Amino acid sequence: MSKDNKDEKNSLNKLEELLLKSRTIMLYGEINQKVAREFCTKLQLLAADSDDDITVFVNSPGGHVESGDSIHDMIRFVKPRVRVVGTGWVASAG
Repeated sequence: MSKDNKDEKNSLNKLEELLLKSRTIMLYGEINQKVAREFCTKLQLLAADSDDDITVFVNSPGGHVESGDSIHDMIRFVKPRVRVVGTGWVASAG
């Protein structure tokens, strides 16, 4: 991995860390099992941390239906209120 790629990855990790501290999750791109697992893990971690609201920004062309169902179910399952904000393209997961 080149130095530029490492720097970009470190910057993205720092940005994601700041977003999670502000109880914000970005859900961008095609919905699949990997994306759903990562999203649900972040959501569970934030829910375990406190009952404060969580904000989710979504920009997605859709994707795998059952993965989208997992995300939807987890949003309904956690105790904190989850605000979902659609940005740009927000299509169905299927």
